[in-house]
Order: sequence, then C-alpha cells, then structure tokens
Amino acid sequence: MTRLVFIDNHSGYIWGDLADMPLIDAARQLDESIGGDERAYSLLSSSPRDDRTGYHVYRVDIEMPNSYDGQDQEIIDLVANQGIYAGFVEAADAQ
Repeated sequence: MTRLVFIDNHSGYIWGDLADMPLIDAARQLDESIGGDERAYSLLSSSPRDDRTGYHVYRVDIEMPNSYDGQDQEIIDLVANQGIYAGFVEAADAQ
C-alpha cells in the first residue's frame, strides 16, 4: 500500500505518513492532525535549495512501522533511498 511520507525541510525529520492522496490535501491533513496553524500550501516539483517552511514528500511502497521515531536516521534513509520523490509542499503562513 503506497504511503506518503513527509520530511520536514528544516529538521530533516519525518513528521508523519499518510495514505496516498493529492499532496496538498495530505499536507493540510498532516498539519491539522498535529495542531498546526492554518497555512497556505503550494507544490514544487523539485527540492528547494533553501530553508523555506514545508515538506519533502516521498511515495513509498514499504511497510512503515505502526510506531516509529521520526528522528530515526535509518528510517529516514530508507524512505529517501527507496521512496519516490513526489515533490515539495511549501507551507507558508496564511494571509
């Protein structure tokens, strides 16, 4: 089952994973689930070369553990090496 895995651009840590769906919808759902502020989202097809706020999103067909530490470098590397880079979702403060 394909999952979307979100890696925070600032920390490099996994913030969550969700079922496959449109990337902006998934980012909004992720932020709502962690109590994030309302944001405006935009999709970039490639990785930004700066520290803007947002998520690197990977599509993975590997089984993600039911419980994992998003700071576990082994899991982060597994996602980055075996996943398909789906894009970058920028999450800017809502105006």
